[in-house]
Amino acid sequence: MQLGLKNRLRLISLFPIIILFSLTSYYLYDSYKNYQNAQFLHDKLSENRDLNDVVGNIARERGMTAMYLGNPTKNILKSLQQQRAVVDAKINTYIDHTQNKEVLHNHKNGEANCQACKNITSIKSSLKKIKNTRKLVDAKKAEFRDIFTNSYGKIQKNLIIQLEQLTDNQTDQEINELYSIYIAMVNAKEHSGIERGYMSYVISRSAELQEEDLNKWISVIGKADSIGYRTLHNQSLYAQLNELFKNEDATELFEDINTERTAIISSSQSGKYDISSGIWFTMHSEKINIISNAEDLLLNTMDKRALEVQEETIQFLTTTLSIWLISILLAVLGFFLANEITRNIRNLENVLKRVALDTGEEEEDTVINLHTADGTAQAYNLLEKIIEQTREDKESAQEASEAKSMFLANMSHEIRTPLNGIVGFTELLKDTGLGEEQNEFVEIIEKSSENLLEIINNILDLSKIESNKLEIEDIIFNPIEEFESAVEVYAVRASEKHIDLGCFIDPTLEHPIKGDPTKIKEVIINLLSNAVKFTSSAGAINVDIRKIDSDQEGVTRVRFEVQDSGIGVTNEQKAKIFEAFSQADTSITRKYGGTGLGLTISSRFIELMGGQLDLHSEPGDGTTFFFSVDFEEVETLNESTKGSFSNLNALVLDSSHKTKKQETYLREYLDFYGVSYTTFKDINEIETLQRQVSYDLVFVDYDYAQEDQLVAYGELSQALILLTKSYYMKKIDSMNIDIFKTVYEPLNITKIRMGLENFSSDNFSAKKLKKANRKKFNTEASKFRANVLVAEDNIINQKLIKRTLEDLGLTISIASNGLEAFQKRKDGNFDLIFMDIQMPFLDGVEATAEILEYEEEFNQPHVPILALTANALKGDRERFLAAGLDEYTTKPLVRAEIVSLLNHFLADFIIDTNSDEEAPEQKVPLKVIQTPTMQEVNIPEVEDTFETIEIPEIPELEDIPELNEIPEIEESLDMLELDEIEETPELDEVETPIVPLQTKYTADILLAKKSSFESKLYIQLLESLGYTYEVASSNEELESSIHDNNYKLVLFDKEIDGLNIEKLSQDVVNSNKESGLSSYLVLISDPSLEEDPDDVLYVHEQIKNIANKDLLRLVFEKFI
Repeated sequence: MQLGLKNRLRLISLFPIIILFSLTSYYLYDSYKNYQNAQFLHDKLSENRDLNDVVGNIARERGMTAMYLGNPTKNILKSLQQQRAVVDAKINTYIDHTQNKEVLHNHKNGEANCQACKNITSIKSSLKKIKNTRKLVDAKKAEFRDIFTNSYGKIQKNLIIQLEQLTDNQTDQEINELYSIYIAMVNAKEHSGIERGYMSYVISRSAELQEEDLNKWISVIGKADSIGYRTLHNQSLYAQLNELFKNEDATELFEDINTERTAIISSSQSGKYDISSGIWFTMHSEKINIISNAEDLLLNTMDKRALEVQEETIQFLTTTLSIWLISILLAVLGFFLANEITRNIRNLENVLKRVALDTGEEEEDTVINLHTADGTAQAYNLLEKIIEQTREDKESAQEASEAKSMFLANMSHEIRTPLNGIVGFTELLKDTGLGEEQNEFVEIIEKSSENLLEIINNILDLSKIESNKLEIEDIIFNPIEEFESAVEVYAVRASEKHIDLGCFIDPTLEHPIKGDPTKIKEVIINLLSNAVKFTSSAGAINVDIRKIDSDQEGVTRVRFEVQDSGIGVTNEQKAKIFEAFSQADTSITRKYGGTGLGLTISSRFIELMGGQLDLHSEPGDGTTFFFSVDFEEVETLNESTKGSFSNLNALVLDSSHKTKKQETYLREYLDFYGVSYTTFKDINEIETLQRQVSYDLVFVDYDYAQEDQLVAYGELSQALILLTKSYYMKKIDSMNIDIFKTVYEPLNITKIRMGLENFSSDNFSAKKLKKANRKKFNTEASKFRANVLVAEDNIINQKLIKRTLEDLGLTISIASNGLEAFQKRKDGNFDLIFMDIQMPFLDGVEATAEILEYEEEFNQPHVPILALTANALKGDRERFLAAGLDEYTTKPLVRAEIVSLLNHFLADFIIDTNSDEEAPEQKVPLKVIQTPTMQEVNIPEVEDTFETIEIPEIPELEDIPELNEIPEIEESLDMLELDEIEETPELDEVETPIVPLQTKYTADILLAKKSSFESKLYIQLLESLGYTYEVASSNEELESSIHDNNYKLVLFDKEIDGLNIEKLSQDVVNSNKESGLSSYLVLISDPSLEEDPDDVLYVHEQIKNIANKDLLRLVFEKFI
């Protein structure tokens, strides 16, 4: 009988499993029985321990009964009664234990066959006999031999037989060995008890020993001394038993017993024994105790071995049970697998039959039946024919694909030739003086041509990739600079859509690397283009570029990630998203546009560079594109900038209602540069924070604050760095906020570094003063007194712009084209220029370039240039700023926007029309005569930098009051030779007035201690550290000194009588405001007193009252 393929598969898959199942079932049953036996052994050992206690105590009662029968005294009777109570308690314990243990006491084989029930019945019967015997003994009606041998002797014999039941059906050799020694110990203890009781009776009665009694005693002695454990294999236990039986006390005891035995035998004919019954009883009780201890050692060892056996059986049971379950699972899987294979074979037969029919290979003698050998051979022949035909079709398809790629490449070149002509002549057409509407049409043509050219370039790139003609560059480049420039391309477009654009470029990529930056940037730009396109307004896009670990030496591995909150894609759409000319959905093309080539080209670029472009996405939850590329490291001697700004402290505004990834990136950048920062959520927190630490900068995100809050942040003593989108640029300028630096999204490491490098306490203070003195334009009461040049070719626009600007008080000059504007700038003196972009001869960008070149060549001050354009398209502002213009605005002019721009560029030319203030005169830089330094001249400290000031005319030296007040300077000037006097170059102009000399500090430290002794101690420390100081001996002197003088640091005790820390803190604050100086409070508290948590709210530092020079130095260096 021939089995079919299906049956053969089932037989092959199930037969081994059935054998495995049978074997594991047997071992599972066997291991389960072994586990039950191990559990029974453990409980039986516990039962035997209780039964052994019963045997020992009954033997002791038997001996005491023998003594009482020989010498019935009250003391012996009292001890006997106590021992009887112990025996009753031990028997009850044994009965309770045996009855309550389910393993020992169960009736699964019938109650009649329950061994536990038999044992309990036997011991209850024994207890009943013992109680009857006790009555006879108490009534003095008992006969010794009957009581000793028949009553107690038979009971003990039955109990020892119960002890011997443990080894029934026990297979563990070690336990059998231990238990045989244990039973020998039990018998030795029993016969020792018989010897103890029998001879106690004889000795107490001074009875003579007959020959028969003497022989019985000698027989008992042999059994009592039969303590054998020499065959024991457990060396540890053997050593413990030797220590027990062969120690000095035990050896001496056994020798004393043998000595007494000899003496008793010698006196057995007379009945006059030298030893008393009590001593004899005590000596044998000690011997019995030694044997009992040995029994405990044996029982403990057996109990430990029983637990080991139980654990072994559990492990074996678990293993067999697992294998048993696995065999069942394999059997089920084998059954289903056989059915699955059979079903697949049947489906394969159907497919092959259809293929044979489609290829015309089906013949009458071709029978495809995979259940037979002939049918399988026919199937192989058919597959070989199909493979050959597929190979031929593939070659034809490749040839067609190459022809298509060649056609696309050729067509792209052919189309680019006329298209370049269109783009070029469109540029020329723009310069022919077209009208406004014509300019609009030309702009549309130009944009459409650029878009078409971009599509053709993409097709050409794809053709190069497919024809393997695209090469990867390997050049050295700055990764941070290149990657940042790629992200910046879409900064304005993201801002216009109100998208939060975050950017993190690993600061550790500060050294040059080797690779293809152009293609990496193109990939980043493509990914950003898609992200901006598919992300709705108010969404978020985050670019994360990080250096990751590489397993190759000399290689930098960089992971690129672009994450957006856009529409996302499904799993089905992911499969074809990187295919050419495809998008996730055809409706996407209609809604968002695009050719679908961007991701295809990007994916191929990354593959050529050894990486793989992949994505994570869920519909509606956005998409994350990511890839990793290896770059070759380039050796450089440049040091790392990590930690280079560790001297700065910053505050970072945190928001509770909005979270941006940019916030995390900012913290990482600050961590890299070592800037210590603290987050806060409200401006009210800053006052508390700066009592502990002096902060230099405050970072505020425009999206995290209201307008009034921004103004308040600008008024802080810290330099304000505002993070915002470029979309809000004009709005922020119109608010006149005191901003140290504005950082436009995306935030990156370069912008942060430039902000930190530009930060200077002196420069910042000057800027704060300048901002504080800047006038603000009031529409009703202010005018601009300045000269403005307007370059505009349209006469109507000239009149409109001129009228608008003259209404604001400006003096206007008109230039009709770019060339004329350039000439007037050279010949005239203007404070601001409005430059139209579209003009004849020279357009606005070209005229700006000429003006900038003239200013640089002839070292002329730069005049701000504002672009005028009729159509503000995307990217125009960046293009204008890149061309050198300072800002741009649209036509027709909007008064509010013009005022905002003028307020920014001409703030120093604002005058109040309600006052008699005159217009500012022409700025004249003050030229200063530099004299040699004279050490004899005692001149107060002044600023190193002389600032240019605006004054009607330059006074003579003798007209300056400050110089007349210092006669030493006049004397020094008389001493100078004329050839030593050199005229300094003109210094830069500033718009702020001369600042008067600030109030000076009276001393470095004001010290106020509660005792004169501590004051003297601290004075010595201050002098050794080199600080100047004054001392206040009371609270009144402390308040008076703070009010009248200025100190850099106030060091005072908390325990000064009458001190009010809150009032003292307010006095220091008021003094700081009046003097313009900064004084800091340091509180000294007693370590033995409990600190008040409110104290820290009013002081800058709190230290313990410990006169430690190093501690004080650290505190002083922190604030002084």
